[in-house]
Amino acid sequence: MCRKQQHFGVVLMSAIPRGTQGWLTCVCLLIAACVTSCVAVDHQVSQRVATRPRDLRGLAKLYGFAGPIARRDGLVTLKGRYTTVLFETDSRRFYLNGTLFWMHRPLTKSGNKWVLLPQDMRDVIEPLMRPDKALARQGYKVVVLDPGHGGDDAGAIGNRGVPEKRLVLDIARRVRAKLGSLGVRARMTRERDRSLSLNQRVDLAKSWKADLYVSIHLNHAAVRSARGVETFVLTSPGCASTLGTAPSGRIFAGNWHCPASTLLARYVHEELVAHTDAYDRGVKRARFRVLRNTDCPAVLVECGFLSNTEEERNFLGFRYKNRVAEGIAEGILTYVRKTQDAHAALDRRSSGRHSGR
Repeated sequence: MCRKQQHFGVVLMSAIPRGTQGWLTCVCLLIAACVTSCVAVDHQVSQRVATRPRDLRGLAKLYGFAGPIARRDGLVTLKGRYTTVLFETDSRRFYLNGTLFWMHRPLTKSGNKWVLLPQDMRDVIEPLMRPDKALARQGYKVVVLDPGHGGDDAGAIGNRGVPEKRLVLDIARRVRAKLGSLGVRARMTRERDRSLSLNQRVDLAKSWKADLYVSIHLNHAAVRSARGVETFVLTSPGCASTLGTAPSGRIFAGNWHCPASTLLARYVHEELVAHTDAYDRGVKRARFRVLRNTDCPAVLVECGFLSNTEEERNFLGFRYKNRVAEGIAEGILTYVRKTQDAHAALDRRSSGRHSGR
């Protein structure tokens, strides 16, 4: 029995007359056990899909991919009527209808089967294949945009001396305006150039009861040729991040929303790449604080590299920033619509069950 259970039992027993304490002991301990179990029940349910590795043939059968798995040039392909998934063997990379995603662990061969890590099945593949299931319990009315850095924190600075903090604030304002014109209200963690800690950003999202959170950034690299768009989602418990940080078994607030965050990342990333024609660096996994501690689906978007001369020039122009904002806004709007559709589908199933009684 844990200490909380023991303390709970002692407090109750001290308030009960001695003559009745014997038969009530079991009741007190049972109540304490139930309290503890209720806290953990959601996590236990979420872990059920991740009990063992899933091989690709089983995955193909589960999601109705027709025909055999095609193998060529180190690639494994699953083809459906509207969906093509292409896995790179012995790699964490796969493509869904041409968009790059990074898994937590490479697709590996076990005997004569290609197998996936259970966490990749639960938090990456499953929501991409069955978005309604991941979105049915999520909200969509409160959108929070978080322009990175600000105040004393300039963020990345390109060759022309323009700081990231100024550019991402401009982009976030454009995203908010575009969402507003489409009937979606968005709030911003900062409206001007001011300092804001990571914890303050998370606290604002919590106080506003955010339904989704999009952090907007620009990248920088020592290698000047680095380019393109990458979108980050929280790493699953027990796994290493894409950038190579050590595995951690700790469960953060954001981990409860990993499947929905994967979908938010997909929609924002796909639209951003499509609107800008930027190089696709993929949807990746990281444990950034705003992803860990935000209690709703959350993504961090790196819209391009200020260290790349061509991309820096693009971000200094009105047209390109507008295309970036359009891409992010369209991605958010797609997520909102898909979530509304998932709610409607759930309501139809519920009303169908009730009417059949």
